Amino acid sequence: MAKHTPPPLNPPNLIISKSEAKSLIEQRIRSGKTLLELQVNSDSDYENLKTEHQKWTNFNTEMFTRIFENKYYVEKYEWSEGLLVLKINSNLTDKTNFTRERLKKQTAYLSSFIESLELIPSTQKEQIEISPFNRQKDFTSISDDYINKDPEIETIFIDIVGFSKRQHLERLTVIEKLNKIVKNSIQKYSLESQFILLPTGDGVAISILTENALATINIASELRASFRTETIPVRIGINKSRDTIVKDVNDRINISGPGIIGAQRIMDFAKSYKINISESVYLTIKDRKDSSLFGDRKEEKDKHNNSWIFYEYEG
Repeated sequence: MAKHTPPPLNPPNLIISKSEAKSLIEQRIRSGKTLLELQVNSDSDYENLKTEHQKWTNFNTEMFTRIFENKYYVEKYEWSEGLLVLKINSNLTDKTNFTRERLKKQTAYLSSFIESLELIPSTQKEQIEISPFNRQKDFTSISDDYINKDPEIETIFIDIVGFSKRQHLERLTVIEKLNKIVKNSIQKYSLESQFILLPTGDGVAISILTENALATINIASELRASFRTETIPVRIGINKSRDTIVKDVNDRINISGPGIIGAQRIMDFAKSYKINISESVYLTIKDRKDSSLFGDRKEEKDKHNNSWIFYEYEG
């Protein structure tokens, strides 16, 4: 019985913008050229080169899988090195040259791919903002009646630890998970409180119009648990103050004032999966039985030599 041969794949559309794809591939080319410069003077040096080259290749394959609608360009990339053959019992020089030749051909393919990128259709518009929330409706549930007013606001400031050190595709994955975690948590409280979500590039600030500090802490605690489940290390700071609600240069509702700044500052002093609470928040609940869940009073200075008082939430 004849084997069924699947039909050839058609050239697919990009599912990210062309400028984003170009930036990503240029980064991979730079990484490949860095590998080509590695010195190989011993078998252990060669094993390191071979291992790093395999990681680089696997990442590139995954990249082409993720940024296109099908695996058409994955197959193209996998054939880019041609039919190179390494002889049995090759010496160190031959093995090194073999791996470097593969690298050169793969890097050359990536370079030629950039040149043809303009001819490839994309499903996305240019200048897509890679941030947790891209649409105005995702940013806020606060009405325009609050514009230019300064109500009391509690802000949860969340930072993803080591975000800038992650590879591009990994950052996209983490941001997707951040979106889901934050939105799912906020939906549970959105009927009780009005809020603003502000992307920070490597995290998010959640500003809430509420007088219930314990509820804010509970939200932060639930978020931390969700991030821990997804193994995404975060630092969290919570502060309370009168901040001004404004329209920013993009005509989006934003927050300006000491509250959101303080939330970021005390967050900076937190370690992975820790929540720091400002003194203004702590004082509103210190007489409750829940106060036993807080550590000792701490005072630290930031990079501007300003002092900040906070408590670590141990719940």
